[in-house]
Amino acid sequence: MRNVSSVTIFTLLVVTALAAAFYVQPVRTTPATIFVPTDYTTIQEAINNANEGDTIYVLNGEYYENIIANRTVTLEGESRSGTIINGSGLDYLGPLVAITANNVSMFEFTVTQSGAGHASVEVTGANYCEIHHNIVSFSGERGITFTGGSHNEAYNNVVYNSSAFGSIEAIFSNNNTIHNNIAYFNAWGIATNGASHNAIYNNTIYSNGKGLNIEWSSTHNTVFNNTVSSNTNIGIHVSHQSNTTTIFDNNIHGSYHGVRIEDSVENTILGNNITNNDYGVSLDSSTATVIHSNLIKENNMTGIDFYNSWDNHILQNAIELNDLDGITLRDVYCRYNTIIGNGIVANIQNGVAFLGLANNNTIFHNVFINNTANAFPGNETNFWDDGYPSGGNFWSDYLGNDIYRGPFQNETGYDGIGDELHLLSWAPKPNIDRYPLMGPFGPLTLKGANVTVLPTDAIHLIYAKVEQEGETTAAPTDSGPDPPDGRHWLSRFEIETTADYSGKIMIRILYSDENLTQEQEVSLQLTHWMLQGDITGGSPNLYDFIPDGQVDIKDVALIAKYFGTDVPAAPPKCDITGPTPNVPDGKIDIRDIALAAIHFGSSQLELINITTFLDLENNMIFGETSRLSIYGITFWI
Repeated sequence: MRNVSSVTIFTLLVVTALAAAFYVQPVRTTPATIFVPTDYTTIQEAINNANEGDTIYVLNGEYYENIIANRTVTLEGESRSGTIINGSGLDYLGPLVAITANNVSMFEFTVTQSGAGHASVEVTGANYCEIHHNIVSFSGERGITFTGGSHNEAYNNVVYNSSAFGSIEAIFSNNNTIHNNIAYFNAWGIATNGASHNAIYNNTIYSNGKGLNIEWSSTHNTVFNNTVSSNTNIGIHVSHQSNTTTIFDNNIHGSYHGVRIEDSVENTILGNNITNNDYGVSLDSSTATVIHSNLIKENNMTGIDFYNSWDNHILQNAIELNDLDGITLRDVYCRYNTIIGNGIVANIQNGVAFLGLANNNTIFHNVFINNTANAFPGNETNFWDDGYPSGGNFWSDYLGNDIYRGPFQNETGYDGIGDELHLLSWAPKPNIDRYPLMGPFGPLTLKGANVTVLPTDAIHLIYAKVEQEGETTAAPTDSGPDPPDGRHWLSRFEIETTADYSGKIMIRILYSDENLTQEQEVSLQLTHWMLQGDITGGSPNLYDFIPDGQVDIKDVALIAKYFGTDVPAAPPKCDITGPTPNVPDGKIDIRDIALAAIHFGSSQLELINITTFLDLENNMIFGETSRLSIYGITFWI
């Protein structure tokens, strides 16, 4: 037994000794900084000897070599103007810097003279790489390229004189960000090719052949806050089934085409300044494009130009002072487009022109002012209004009156729609605005008498007099007191204006009866939340006409001062009522003093019924007042 135990113990000791002899403790390393040319004479040699996570710090100097970053390292130059990677333009060298590993950062270099057909910096199949604060110049093809891979970033680079394609380009590479770069003197400034979900923003792109090129099924890209100027051919180009691109808040000027969309669908052009190009926005063989809230101004030919494009939407743009037409639709395939809510002003030829059998387009709620010809309707039928009571367009050359209302304009009472048709053409096909607006759609409130303004689709005002032009706005609100017992709010809204006005204001509101019973609908009232008789605060003087939230001796004294005087000899704001309660009548008389006296000492706002007419057939309610504030529609519960 003792012999067995001795043998066992001896065996265990031998095994333990052998294990200890062959066990190698792993070396624990931290990222190191390798200096070129101090530690290694070339950048590539430093990469080859680096561990994952190391930094290759390259001192100022000129390095004639190709670099392949096939491991995760940081490439840092001493200064981007002094640390130069130079390919000498040799064709056989390939990309000057090829990055194939994830999470590589490269910054503070000049990379110049890659060979013909080769990029200066190419990230291939790698993710989460950053190329920033470099100068990339005289590339034989592209400057910086993301090919494959995703979530890479190029920012704060200066890229110029790339001989072909984009100075910075994503090729079949998704979810990248390209921002705060400067690109000039390239074939293209920035580009995507089959690349999706990329964000391109805050770049300065000028003096290229094309500024920004989105092509070959590049989808869901976002282009915003770029300055795109003086590019020879096109500022921003979307083509070859590149769909769902959003282009917003860019400044685009000085190109043949500011923005051009070709053979693509569902793109959005929103809130850009597009000026001083030959064509502002042009579409060719494209559909479902939304052109919304842009300033399209002073282009040398046409503001918006469509060819072979259908079912697009031109909405709420300012289209002004273009040297030919504001909008042109050129051929028979330009159909089913909508042109709504635009300000089309002072274009040298036509406000809107339909050429080459363009047909079945819908145009309403636009403002046509002082174009040489507000419209050239063409030879086919297009539709120039949205029916009653929505209405058509405002035309600066329309001379009709607004005395009647209703679908046939034969019922006594105003409605903000002209009583006569606006005939654009009768032959060969009729083009008629059946319901021309008496004022511009939108906030613009012009100076004059009986001024009509439509701040929203649903709200329509007519000022008796506007002494100083301004803007009128209307917005939903939850403010205001509870309605009287037994009544309930249908809607509330606040109307404000910067215009200087006097006299009565007629208001028309469109309402929805979808959730109303017949009994509730016939009980509708248009109400005004106001303090009757509060016309001045008296500070710094009695005549400031700035209400101070209470009716006191200053208000009564000011009305009494002009007793027996008619407007305009008397200040219009002293005329607070007439035979119709709360509706001025142009006279300062006992009614005005009595109304102020009744409310003397009050600081409590009241809901006043100002309804003058309820049109149940067309879902409209009318009222009259003399001061703008909060309004609402109530009904019996």
